[in-house]
This record gives sequence, C-alpha cells and structure tokens, in this order.
Amino acid sequence: MVTTGPRPHPGRTAAVVPTALVVRQLSAQASCEPQTFTGPLTVGRSPDCAVQIIHPLVSRTHLLLTPTPAGWQVTCQGRNGMLVDGVVTREALINQGTRIQLGDASGPALGLTP
Repeated sequence: MVTTGPRPHPGRTAAVVPTALVVRQLSAQASCEPQTFTGPLTVGRSPDCAVQIIHPLVSRTHLLLTPTPAGWQVTCQGRNGMLVDGVVTREALINQGTRIQLGDASGPALGLTP
C-alpha cells in the first residue's frame, strides 16, 4: 500500500485569502494614482493611515480593510459612517467595483477592486 500524506476531509477546502486590493480615490480633488495592498490597511485623516484623506467628514481612522477567507471586508470605524454602493452600513464584503463614500453622500469616495 502506498500513501502520499493526509487526505483532505470531504467537503472541506483550504481557506483562500484574497491576494490584493486596489484602492482609488474618486473625489475631484484627489489626483492620486491607484494603490494596491496585500494586507490589512486603514483609511482616514491620520498620517498613520495607509490611505490618507483630509476631509471634515473623515475620521482619524475611518475604515479598516482586511482580507478574509470570504474576500476583502471593510469595517467603518468612523463616527460619521459610510455608504457602500449607496447603502449605509457598518461593514461589508468588497465586490468588483465597490464604491465607498465616507461620511454621507457628499463625502469623499473610494473605488475598491479586489
């Protein structure tokens, strides 16, 4: 009998973590190139954030973006909230072409592409 190592349990697959997230600032004032990230990142006013946005509706650390086995997840940590594709929410999974507005509908926008 020849064995080649442990067999995977039927119905179980290895967790696949997304490899990259492209972030674009969509506001008229921003002339930034898209940025690509492969690990957790923050968005906010603070210079410590990976993506810094200076705007009155943006908190020091407004968003946390993390790769998960289900895909990239965005969690709002700001007191002014966020809209994901026009819907007010505190967290969401990122899909191809997701648009996030910080604060309210008049706040700065980000385009996210996993």
